[in-house]
Amino acid sequence: LKTRHPLRDKLTLFWHGHFATSNAKVQNARFMLGQYRLMQAHALGSFAELLVAMGTDPAMLVWLDAATSTKAAPNENYARELMELFSLGIGNYMEADVRQAAKAF
Repeated sequence: LKTRHPLRDKLTLFWHGHFATSNAKVQNARFMLGQYRLMQAHALGSFAELLVAMGTDPAMLVWLDAATSTKAAPNENYARELMELFSLGIGNYMEADVRQAAKAF
C-alpha cells in the first residue's frame, strides 16, 4: 500500500484485535508482518474476503496449531475459532459444521 489512510490504519489495528494473534506463540516476525499487511490490504474491503485470506495466513495457521492437523485426525481448533470467534458467534453453528470445516482445512 503506497499511501497512508488513517481509517485503514485504525481498521488494521481493529482487525488485529479481532483475529488476535501474537508473536509470543507464532515466533516468526515475517509471518506477523505478512499478517499485518494482509489485514491492511483488506481493512477497507469485504469481511468475507478478509476471512478467506486469514484462512491461509501463515501466522494464523501457526497460532491455531494447524500443523497438528492430519487427514485421520483433523485439528478442529481453527474451524471452531473461525466460526465462534471470527465470524458466526457462539451458538450459530453445529458441531458437525466444525468437523466438516476442519476436514476442509
